[in-house]
Amino acid sequence: MKKKIWIVLLACLVSGCSVKTEDRRIPMETRIQSVSEMWHYAKSYYGNWQLISQSDWDDAYYETLEKVRASKTDSEYRSLMRQFGARLQDGHFSLTWENEPEEKRIPLQFTIIEGKLIVSAAASFYTEIPVSSTVNQINGQDWLTYAEDTIGKEIGIQTPGTRQLILAQLLSYTKEEAKEITLDLVTPQGEALHETLSYLDKDDLILWTNAANPLLDKSKNKFLTYHTSPMMDAMIYQDRIGYICLRSLKTIGIAEELEEVMTEVIKDLDFYVLDIRINAGGSGAVAKAILNCFYPDAIPDLILYHQEMDSYDVGVFSSLQAMNLSSEEIGESPELDHDRRRGELMADNQYYTASGTSVDINTVSPLPNVAILIGNRTGSAAEDMAAYAQAVGIPLIGGHTAGATGQVAILNLTDGAKMMFSTVRVVSPCGQDFLNQGIHPDYEVEQTLEDYEEGIDTMLVYALNFAEKQIEPR
Repeated sequence: MKKKIWIVLLACLVSGCSVKTEDRRIPMETRIQSVSEMWHYAKSYYGNWQLISQSDWDDAYYETLEKVRASKTDSEYRSLMRQFGARLQDGHFSLTWENEPEEKRIPLQFTIIEGKLIVSAAASFYTEIPVSSTVNQINGQDWLTYAEDTIGKEIGIQTPGTRQLILAQLLSYTKEEAKEITLDLVTPQGEALHETLSYLDKDDLILWTNAANPLLDKSKNKFLTYHTSPMMDAMIYQDRIGYICLRSLKTIGIAEELEEVMTEVIKDLDFYVLDIRINAGGSGAVAKAILNCFYPDAIPDLILYHQEMDSYDVGVFSSLQAMNLSSEEIGESPELDHDRRRGELMADNQYYTASGTSVDINTVSPLPNVAILIGNRTGSAAEDMAAYAQAVGIPLIGGHTAGATGQVAILNLTDGAKMMFSTVRVVSPCGQDFLNQGIHPDYEVEQTLEDYEEGIDTMLVYALNFAEKQIEPR
């Protein structure tokens, strides 16, 4: 198989060099090499071959090579590369080039409410389309069909709600020149609109109307803010319920910040609501440390499966890169020794399981005073946090998570691109896969359009009502 692939590669290099095209700054030799690097890196490090067979990946490689050879512009080539990577069906997949053209955007932003495409913000200097209008069609097509046909083929797989939200957000942007978009909308007052908008330089779009984002129900004046930082907000609701919005899990300092807030600022409350709906992840270790602020007992591990063919060369499996260290450097460190032994299994192309046992959540005592809000934007390590929480009986409220988790690798291609994808298959402590499936809430709640237009956060209101029912009246 490998011999066949390299014969095809050689033929493509020879024939590709003679093709004359317009607007081609990335040489054909570089393009072909980069396609082959993407194929090789995935074969070596991708952690989720249960989603796509390696033979299908090989077929996609041959197909992409032929299309790349025929591509006429750099823009077309980059699109083909993204389509190739999207075949991995990995929610973490991304491919970016620093020298791509500057993005242009229309003077609208979108979100998804009740399965509908809703205008969440507008630059009134360029358009009179009101916020909260519903978009039914784009360029004469159902909006979702249009988005899938034009954008969807270049992004990885996520749970349906998350995918729709990502497509909705990407509709505002383009890197193509002189592009327009025609929208058929209905305003909140029921008026039908037919508007054509141009994509403009994004730096020009500075005059935005207020987005109709939920306002934490602050109109009732029941929240008192006690802590605000780039990573979290901590508030007290009705003097008895702590509300903590966690925006990231990137550094252990976030867990330390939360612990300080819990012990010095909003301590000794009757109930706590953790909100990770806009949290795109970071570190699973940070997720565990945060939960330990509420649940001091041992939290069961996620189940991790690794597959590596060249882990001696690329230490993507460990931030410490123990495989690149000598025995003297490792010394007596159990953590480094663990990584070395794990790496040896990977280098032999074996599967490695961090924990061979699952946890029956029915045997774990639930916490009486904590709930977690999750949603379509909860991803990666934040999903790990939701899986940990569910395993120890913490109730989850809201929507399904993104379904994109697993330790990522970021690798450089010859054409200047950075490729990111998952190297680890992650299974919950309860033994459930949640890649592309997401974590399901215990209490499913959707934001309603009626509440959205009033600035009310439907999910948060539900969570606060849930909390009030769990605590004893004074």
